[in-house]
Amino acid sequence: MSYKFLDDRQILNHAALPNIGAPANDSLDDIFSRIDLILAGLAGGSSYIAKKTNLTSGSTSQVITIPAQPDLSFIVLGMMGNTTDAFPQYQELEVTNKSTSGFTFSWNHPLDSNNYFISYVVPFKTIPQVEAAIGNGQNTLASTLPIAQSGSNYGVIARLQDTVDANPQYQTVVVGTNTTSIVNLEWNVATDTSNYQGVYMIASTGKMAVPISSTSITVPLPVSFGAHDYMIVASMQNADAHPQFQSLLITAQSSGSATFGVNVPVDTSDYVINFYAVSLTP
Repeated sequence: MSYKFLDDRQILNHAALPNIGAPANDSLDDIFSRIDLILAGLAGGSSYIAKKTNLTSGSTSQVITIPAQPDLSFIVLGMMGNTTDAFPQYQELEVTNKSTSGFTFSWNHPLDSNNYFISYVVPFKTIPQVEAAIGNGQNTLASTLPIAQSGSNYGVIARLQDTVDANPQYQTVVVGTNTTSIVNLEWNVATDTSNYQGVYMIASTGKMAVPISSTSITVPLPVSFGAHDYMIVASMQNADAHPQFQSLLITAQSSGSATFGVNVPVDTSDYVINFYAVSLTP
């Protein structure tokens, strides 16, 4: 079936057509074709990828291959775990390469055992998510949300990313005080190039206050995963003027809870941990 070109009697907001990528003389066939392309793109990017991958002693990077994505608009959030060693390393992961078929996680020091793993997620496209550019010499980022929130007590999972520099910094991101429209992130040392990005998603399975002097935080999951394994990532949040910047490590997982460790006892009672858990994709 073919349609004639639109005129002012057939559409209420004729002037708005250019804002959705449609010239003012587009036919309904053209507009429906564009809608079909948009829906196809959403369908192709609507599922999540959640995995764990084991690491080897002495390594400082891990290449991850994923099903081909339609473009580079997806984000990746990961963290390291070790549920075996009594005295594990606490290291920050950073995505240092990304393509439509995969990405690379890197960290600063060679691993000291074969007992480490990476827990990571490529979240649903329906979850608000951002890759925001960070300028050189910055240690904070105030990023505007893609979708304003109804309140400010939402959970943020955040990381730094640098897919350009050969020797990037490996820094922990702490989430600050957020508003309904702004996410505030900070890290310890000013960036040494303009190639960093703040990567975050507005989603959390839960939030939990961290008691002062803690080096271990066990969080209850809202559902029991039973015999099914799951991916979990987390970020620390603190509005103090000078918070600690410590890497979190997954140190234990059960079907109904997960435990995160930090290397040094937290110095105030103002820390909150934001965490996100989801079943591993088959």
